[in-house]
Amino acid sequence: MAGEDTQFASLPPGTGPARIVNTGEVPVFVAFDIQGTDRQAPAANQRTATIARTWYRPDGRRWDGGNLRTGDILVVHLRANSRIAMPDALIVDQVPAGLEVENLNLSQGPDMAEWRIGGKVVAQAMQDGRVMHTEFRDDRFVAAVSLGQGEVDVFYRLRVVTPCRYVVPASTVEAMYRPDLRAVGDAWRPIEVRDRTAGKP
Repeated sequence: MAGEDTQFASLPPGTGPARIVNTGEVPVFVAFDIQGTDRQAPAANQRTATIARTWYRPDGRRWDGGNLRTGDILVVHLRANSRIAMPDALIVDQVPAGLEVENLNLSQGPDMAEWRIGGKVVAQAMQDGRVMHTEFRDDRFVAAVSLGQGEVDVFYRLRVVTPCRYVVPASTVEAMYRPDLRAVGDAWRPIEVRDRTAGKP
């Protein structure tokens, strides 16, 4: 805890570092909590593990880009692997603004048991014992998986809701308790969403 003789000197952003000067005789202990966002997106890094994202239409056709319209549905296929054992890996796929995550389980029925995306039966992939937990959050899809014994496939759905042009964050995978063991997927070009009702009476 800082004493009365401790002086805190800060400078306006962009003009230099802040300074803390202890002018008293009692030791001062300082804890810093700093948050920030890089101006540049992280570069792809797949030296230890790999993460790949592919987009599909619900009928199984691959989507490689182009304009989307509000109300469109996309299915996201994430495939992860690791060259070393990562029993507590976390796959994170941040969702572009203007799109919303939908829980696949809410739309599963008897007629969906053989639904195939990217050559995989979606229901079987999501029941893989190495997929230990999934979360369908507002801004991202998260899956806790065990890596190091072959490829692991997970799927989730996106609904397009808001017209605009959006940046697409890269997918990542990392060991939950060893953040140095991680991978960053390839960058994806921005996507553009148009209003489905635009131009209609």
